[in-house]
Amino acid sequence: PFVLRATRVASIALAGGTGKAPPLLGYLQEGTGAFLVKSGVTGGRFTVVQASGVRSIALAEGATAASTLMGYVSSNGTFYAKQGPQALWTKESANVTAISVAVVGPSSTPLFGLLSAKVFYAAQGISPMSLVKEASGVVEIAVAAGPAPGALPVLGYVTTKGDFEVEQGPLQGTFSVQAHGVSSVALSSLTNS
Repeated sequence: PFVLRATRVASIALAGGTGKAPPLLGYLQEGTGAFLVKSGVTGGRFTVVQASGVRSIALAEGATAASTLMGYVSSNGTFYAKQGPQALWTKESANVTAISVAVVGPSSTPLFGLLSAKVFYAAQGISPMSLVKEASGVVEIAVAAGPAPGALPVLGYVTTKGDFEVEQGPLQGTFSVQAHGVSSVALSSLTNS
């Protein structure tokens, strides 16, 4: 059954646990703009990872707590990221309207998707981030990857015309149209298949 975990929630982010790691739950608190995260569905408490000024959030989880990836967009459109619960937030990019994060392979390489001025950018690795332009005319983005050896990034977006396009493989690959008349997208990947 569903259990009440928090009130005054503006948005949520979830990251499925891998192996023996429990899932991560995150939410953006309405009014304060605080970003809170907790490990596991039962027990434990939410911890504030950013106290205020947050507009949107994203979570991804690798094989260990040290590979946990978190990202947020501040109220002024700046994207911040960190990998590992004790890491400090690093400023990655400005003028960002949406983000998506994932970790790739057993090494838990960070994978980022950013939307800025209807342009979809992707990057692997954390600060300094080397952004790759993936597509223009984009309104919604998602990235995914899995922890398995040989896992590949999966990138998806929705165009201003409502086309859903996906690419699996190295960044700056070839996207293929999957559907038309789409308004939102979510991706998940456990392996490279």
